[in-house]
Amino acid sequence: PINSLVRGMSRVPDAPHNSREVFAGRSDTMLLLRLDPRDNTVKMLSIPRDTKVDVPSVGVDKINDANVEGGPALAARVVSRTLNDVQIDRYVRITTEAFRELVDIVGGIDVYVPKPMQYDDNTQNLHIDLAQGWQTLNGNQAEQFARFRKDQFGDVGRVQRQQTLIKALRQRISNPTVLPRLAQAVRVMQQYIDTNLSLEEMLALVGFGLKLEPDNFKMDLLP
Repeated sequence: PINSLVRGMSRVPDAPHNSREVFAGRSDTMLLLRLDPRDNTVKMLSIPRDTKVDVPSVGVDKINDANVEGGPALAARVVSRTLNDVQIDRYVRITTEAFRELVDIVGGIDVYVPKPMQYDDNTQNLHIDLAQGWQTLNGNQAEQFARFRKDQFGDVGRVQRQQTLIKALRQRISNPTVLPRLAQAVRVMQQYIDTNLSLEEMLALVGFGLKLEPDNFKMDLLP
């Protein structure tokens, strides 16, 4: 079994494209994944980005700020300490471009948008405009769905929508017509990802995920 801390990174204004600086911002999405080949299960814990924790040398702060203060090492240390010293074996940092491109490579994902979503955040270059109902979202629209949080549920509702997208993406990837594109997807994703997983490990995890039964994929939300 391995535990991997997966984080989607907020945009860093003025960071050069394809530079290391794009990973220096706050964690916009934070997931702790436990993959266990002994019983073929994946357990995913979503950690709301506004969770208040003790950050070493900083004090009490939002958990998404740990990356700014000390990169992936500090982020993993903070999550581990917060969750009773759980072991974290690998980390993955993903830019918003990676998620958008992955969705486009697989031909979009089918998602039910529960209500009209409109919101503009010029500092993050974020413009959300989604209609209500079932639709096939492209990469840009999927990012809008993931990042919207202007409702009464705030960050918790946002995490739930991210989990909805992950389920939809997994379902799409398991479609036989999409399988031939997965090798291309892994190669493309490498330019948008910072990780200590090797290419062989990434391909093995893709294979593991494709064999996963839906009932063996569990999602939880940190209170």
